[in-house]
Parts: sequence; structure tokens; C-alpha cells
Amino acid sequence: MARCEQFEVHSLNHEQWDVIAWFADFELARVLARERRTRVRLVQATYEGCERIGSEVLVEIGVTKEA
Repeated sequence: MARCEQFEVHSLNHEQWDVIAWFADFELARVLARERRTRVRLVQATYEGCERIGSEVLVEIGVTKEA
């Protein structure tokens, strides 16, 4: 099976992280993540066929400060 890598932008929706976009190019994913006004994660994900076999959170942006 073919193995591929993609960069995903995840957005926090209540207490669940939802994928809002994915790109083969890191720069496109990075730009989208920085432009979002909500809490987001930039994730590097590896797939084999249609199955996700690994992922790594590269950066989390927009963490709110606890009072």
C-alpha cells in the first residue's frame, strides 16, 4: 500500500478536535492555521492507504489563558 503524508489543520469545537483542512504542502497549512481566529492545531499525519497510522502535533495556536 502507498504511504502518504499530509498536514492537517484541526479546530477545537467544544471539547473535540475537528479537521477543517488538509494539504500536501506545509506552507499552505501553516498560513491557514495562523489566519484562524479560533484555537487550532497544525498536525503532520501519515496514512497508509486510507488508514491513519500516525500523527504528530506540530504547533497549537490560540491557547487561552486561565484566570
